[in-house]
Amino acid sequence: MAYPLNILHVSAASTSSRRGPDAERRENAYNCPVYKYPMRTDKYLIFRVQLPIVGGVVDAQKWKTRGVCLLASVD
Repeated sequence: MAYPLNILHVSAASTSSRRGPDAERRENAYNCPVYKYPMRTDKYLIFRVQLPIVGGVVDAQKWKTRGVCLLASVD
């Protein structure tokens, strides 16, 4: 099942450029994998995006166990 999502503007940054204040935001976010193709393997993993959890009531583990991911294709 697919759901619409706002457009994500992605740019690259080194891991050393991460700052401390984002750590709090990451706790209330789901570390969502983005794949190039519907086949979910490490071969097709592009990157991961921190999606905020709306309301903060639901634990990010819920989305992980359900296999929620984003696809970077239109097919």
